[in-house]
Amino acid sequence: MCGIAAIWSWSHREIPFIQLATIAKAQRHRGADGQGYAVWGYGKNRSWPVVWQGAPTASPEVGVPSLRLGMAHNWLAIQDTSSAARQPMTVGSQRYWIVFNGEIYNFVELREDLVAEGFTFISSSDTEVLLALWQKLGPKALDRMRGMFAFLIYDVEEETLWAARDRFGIKPLYYAVLPGNTGIVLASEFRGIHASGLVPRKWNELAVEAFLAAGINKPGEVVTFFEGVCELPPGGLLRIRSDNLILKRYYRLPPIESPALGAEVSSELRNRFIEVIRLHLRSVREVGTCMSGGLDSTNLASAISQVLGDQVGHFKAFTIGSRRNPDFELARLASRQIGFQHYTVSPPKVINLADLVDMIVACETPNHVWGPMNQYLLLRYILTRHSLHVVLDGQGGDEVFSGYAWFYPVLEKFVSASFGREAATSFQASHYEKLPFPRPLLHSFYQRFFSRRKWIEAMEGGALAGLGRSLEEVMAWEPVNYYLNDEMDWAGFRDREFYRRELQFLLRQEDRLAMWFSIESRVPFLDHTLVEWVGRLSPKFLMHEGYLKYPLRTLFPELPAEIRFNVVKRGFWESYSSLPYFGYLARVALRRSEGISRWIRNPASLDKLSTGALWRFFQMAVLFEAGSKEEGQVWAHDLLKGVPLGALTIYPWLQRVQRRARSALGRFR
Repeated sequence: MCGIAAIWSWSHREIPFIQLATIAKAQRHRGADGQGYAVWGYGKNRSWPVVWQGAPTASPEVGVPSLRLGMAHNWLAIQDTSSAARQPMTVGSQRYWIVFNGEIYNFVELREDLVAEGFTFISSSDTEVLLALWQKLGPKALDRMRGMFAFLIYDVEEETLWAARDRFGIKPLYYAVLPGNTGIVLASEFRGIHASGLVPRKWNELAVEAFLAAGINKPGEVVTFFEGVCELPPGGLLRIRSDNLILKRYYRLPPIESPALGAEVSSELRNRFIEVIRLHLRSVREVGTCMSGGLDSTNLASAISQVLGDQVGHFKAFTIGSRRNPDFELARLASRQIGFQHYTVSPPKVINLADLVDMIVACETPNHVWGPMNQYLLLRYILTRHSLHVVLDGQGGDEVFSGYAWFYPVLEKFVSASFGREAATSFQASHYEKLPFPRPLLHSFYQRFFSRRKWIEAMEGGALAGLGRSLEEVMAWEPVNYYLNDEMDWAGFRDREFYRRELQFLLRQEDRLAMWFSIESRVPFLDHTLVEWVGRLSPKFLMHEGYLKYPLRTLFPELPAEIRFNVVKRGFWESYSSLPYFGYLARVALRRSEGISRWIRNPASLDKLSTGALWRFFQMAVLFEAGSKEEGQVWAHDLLKGVPLGALTIYPWLQRVQRRARSALGRFR
């Protein structure tokens, strides 16, 4: 798991090396084990690069003050910690050069095949296997790989740069064409591209307003929150040859046609899942897992125990939550039965403002829900207290097994069309006996997930009045039409959840928060062979007897029944109760924010925003000013610096928040 970057000047204008080095510096949290560079210049340096590792502050010491093409890498060593695995890497004739972020889980099997064909290897890294496979197959190598990845490969002979991203977008990759179509810059994070100084940090105004109005957190397939910066889509392959870019999708989620498999394949599902976990446990460094007490993470834990056998007692599992929380107790129960070393974290009663701001900055772009704070705190604990750099997580289980409550209407429609109205009526009756949420909330979900109008009405929370926009205006915006839908087709809805909506913002959040602490977060449920196989399961099996994700409830019958058949939705969620200062300070921030003020047509309406809308506006107030950890710490300190004494008297807890922010800023300085 790493950070990658490249700059390529297509004109004869040379780019100072320091602009590449600043990208690596901005992404240093993604790889604490070193930095590497390969730089091609002009003349005699056109075909063969200058290559070195370290963290140089300037380029003259290596004789390359500027570059035509440069690749940079932040290294987090996982499969091979020796110098042989450093990047940028080349093999054989040195025609191909790579910088790679992610994991190829089946690299051992691929390597064995390549060795049998005469290939030799000097490292035990998956990067070298990937590059050798590319040398043999070119882009067709993507079909052979199982994993999460984003990588850049430069073909010296063809003078072509290839950029690729894994099938579901687990690992990020962004690019921006330089002004005047004079070149391109690519990086793992927005902050890397902006740190280069080649692309201004300018927000996409329509994307921002769509988020403020309706919580739209993915404005398009390649369109992002930043003007001029594109996202390489999941399953995307970009060929860059001088000033010519060709983007294609090498993978799409296979369509659902006639899914019919049921309980008769339970044993096959178990074997497939254990095999996926076996691959995901491959690592030279220690691996742990996150456990929420929910169905996905406990099944994941059970599969880990099947793989580890007698060694399970050395494995670490991590949970965050209050001992009064039933989720916390279920996680402890499962971990105790499995035999893990179980470590628990109690979140603070009042979350430090500096931590809240740091979490927002880490995510780079805003989230429409408040959820990620506990995940941030848990990941920080895993690194600082246990020095772990690899964890397994249950992300993706709901999308793969159609497990969100809002999947029910499309499943029922499919059952009705395939098996008749009587079967659908029975399906509905069993569902209402096992509700994951109170029925009014459930029907609210059903409405908003299948109606753009209902979504906006439920989400806007006074934002439309503040922005001076009508509901009809917002419904016509392109980001809104991309993100929301009015459809009731299971296949189409599932595809949207994978590529446009829930999964994409959750994976972005997963990557940013884990990598903020130099942790590689692996998501086994998104192994593409598993996803494709589960797509063959009948909806009657997916929601058998009214239980969402029924196949996972019978996958490991040795798990306690109170976990397997508990219908309450679980996760590392947090509520606003741990932010008693939020409403007051958020409004202080909005009144001071120049970035927010340009959007507000009715300032008085800010006092009437719902908590959810206020959270959206507050995040943007932070992100308009802070793109790095250091800027976030300064922003939090400055916010409290001007809080009047009277407020501190009325809200005594603000004094503690203020002292903590000052302390955090002092540590930074």
